[in-house]
Amino acid sequence: MAYNPAYDEKELLARVAEGDEGAFAVLVDAYRNKVFSHALTYVKTYEVAEELVQDIFMKVWTNRHRLPEVEQFKSYLFILGRNQLVSAIRKKVTITTSPIARIS
Repeated sequence: MAYNPAYDEKELLARVAEGDEGAFAVLVDAYRNKVFSHALTYVKTYEVAEELVQDIFMKVWTNRHRLPEVEQFKSYLFILGRNQLVSAIRKKVTITTSPIARIS
């Protein structure tokens, strides 16, 4: 199922909320590249950016029951992505500043 901008995003989100994996694939295809570019801007490595994109969309799927309440999916996705990025950066800082990490 290819993404069509004329497709009603609210309907698409409702279908994802009901567990429609095809609708979820359409959503991922529509936003994956933008999310990846945004992540890559901050983490600077392809592999880490890919992992973040997977984590972000996994979180969308895990919390799909909330999607019908979302008014602006782009904004929702941006905030979700920002939070994942901040968590990843904090984790990296914690690992690199840990006394155990310095000994290794």
